[in-house]
Amino acid sequence: MQSSYVEEFKYELLDNQDRFMGNLTNIAAGGSLDFSVSANVKGQGSISLTKTKDIDWLHSRVRVSYNNEPLITAVPSIPSENYDSTSVTMEVDLLDKTSILAGDNFGGMYTVAAGTNIIAKVIEVIQSTGETKVAIDPSSLVLASAITWDANATKLNIVNDLLSAANYWSVWTNGLGYFRSYPYLAPSYRPVMHNFVDDAQGLYLPAFTRNYDPFSVPNRYVVLGKTEGATEAVRKEATDTTLPYGYPYRPWLTTTESDVDYSDLATLQAIADRKLADAQQVTETFEFSHPFIKFGLNDVVTFTNSKLGTRTAVVQKQSYSLQTGGLVKSTIRSLNV
Repeated sequence: MQSSYVEEFKYELLDNQDRFMGNLTNIAAGGSLDFSVSANVKGQGSISLTKTKDIDWLHSRVRVSYNNEPLITAVPSIPSENYDSTSVTMEVDLLDKTSILAGDNFGGMYTVAAGTNIIAKVIEVIQSTGETKVAIDPSSLVLASAITWDANATKLNIVNDLLSAANYWSVWTNGLGYFRSYPYLAPSYRPVMHNFVDDAQGLYLPAFTRNYDPFSVPNRYVVLGKTEGATEAVRKEATDTTLPYGYPYRPWLTTTESDVDYSDLATLQAIADRKLADAQQVTETFEFSHPFIKFGLNDVVTFTNSKLGTRTAVVQKQSYSLQTGGLVKSTIRSLNV
C-alpha cells in the first residue's frame, strides 16, 4: 500500500484575547516566518491574502499552524494594500506577542527594589500590558540590588533585564501565544531534539553553508556585579584552560562586562559561566534546509556530514516557507569545535 503525506497550513483569526473567530482561507502561497535567538522580538513574518471582507486587524491576532502544530500567534499589521481591476491583495506583517512588550513603557523612570522576587515582578510587568497568558517558571530568587530604568526603556527591556538577573532565558512566546521563560540550562544538559544525517533518508539538502571563525573566541569572561553607592563591585569570572581555546594553549583573551544585575553570588557565577559558554559558541555555524521537523530555538541537534563528521549544535535561527513542499532553513551553532 502506498502511503501519502499531507501538508496543511492553517491560518486562524483570533480576537485580542486569542479567542477563535474564524479561519482565514484566502491566503496566497509564499508567506514566511522567521525566528532568531538574537532578536528582541524573536518571531516575525508575513502573509499575503485576497481581501474578501473587512477585518478589525487592530484588535485581532493571527495564528499560523502547520499540520495542527501552532508556529506563531502573532499581532498583525497591514503595511500595504494592492489594488487591481478585480481584487485587493493585502500584505500582512506578523510579529509575535513580545512585540506588545516592545511597544509599551511605563511613561517614566521605573525602579525595582532590592529584595524583590524577580519572576513575580516579570509576570507583573507582562500582565500590566493586559496580557494574561503567562507561563514562566517560578523562582524564589530576589534582586541583590535595585534596578532603575529610564523613561525610554520598554517593558520588553525591563522583563529581559530581570530575567537575566535570575539567569533565565530572555522572554519568548510559544505557538499558542503564551509568554515563556525558564532557568538557563547549559547545552550539555539539554536533550538532543533531532539528528540530521546526510544518508539515504535525505533529512537535509546536500547544499549547505559553513561559517568558521575561531580567532576572536575569548577564554576568560569577567562579570562585575551591579552595586549601590561606593560599594566595590563583586567580581566573578569564568575561564577555559582546555584545548583548543584555553590558556595556556592560547594567551588570555578576556571579555569584561560591568553593572551586571544578579540575585546572589551563585547566580552571578552562573551568569559568568553562561556568558563564556555563549561567547565560545559563535565560531562555527551551519545553514541548511530541511523538511518541517518539530524543534525550535535554543534546542540541541546533531549535524552529520560525510565531509566534516558530526557536530552537536544549538539552533540559532529558523526560517519557514509557508507553502506546500516548502522547507525550513535552520542556522545552528556548533558546540564541539
